[in-house]
Amino acid sequence: MGLNHNSFQKRKIGMYSSLLSLLSSIAFAISVLLCILFPDYPIGNTGIYFSNIFITFSFVIIVYSYFLFTLNEDKSSVVFSLVISIINAVKNIIIHHTQFAVTLFSMKNNEKFSLLNFDQFEIFFNLTTFGYMLMSFSFIFIGISLRKINRKEKLLKILMLLHIVFGSVFFLNLIRIILNLTFTHFISIALIIMILSCIYYSIICYLSFNYFKHKNN
Repeated sequence: MGLNHNSFQKRKIGMYSSLLSLLSSIAFAISVLLCILFPDYPIGNTGIYFSNIFITFSFVIIVYSYFLFTLNEDKSSVVFSLVISIINAVKNIIIHHTQFAVTLFSMKNNEKFSLLNFDQFEIFFNLTTFGYMLMSFSFIFIGISLRKINRKEKLLKILMLLHIVFGSVFFLNLIRIILNLTFTHFISIALIIMILSCIYYSIICYLSFNYFKHKNN
């Protein structure tokens, strides 16, 4: 009885965190779309930052939930994934605290919401894409730890491992920064890639929700 209750609690943690991350990812994609359609309004950028906070923190809980259900011989890879996700979450705290602290100061002085604008402050956009690159690496180590029990779990494993494709794209952005390269409409193209990444991530969240829902031990 006690073991079943403990398993149920662990499953709830994984299910709710996956659901929160799924909804946050959808909100993120909508916010990015608003950025593209209405670049002069702060609502899109503001939505990106709020939803990104929920994504990164719920992702930490998702990784922890996988750790709880991972076999002892595979836990080391999930621990590494957990460390990466925590680093990413701390990074986001620093970034978003800086953005909103300066933004509030700007509002008091009747200035523009400049720090919330990706086009004016590309550094914050680059830090955001760097965070998604970290998440891609984190997915790899979770995927390695998954056992292929059924078709859905096998699909979840494959999608996690293939998420490195988006990680590679964001890594190329890091190379672009180092080489100081510039491209026309770069921000808009990168935002579209982020929307595709959100759709992909949402599928993983949905499959993760089902994974935890049907886990018994």
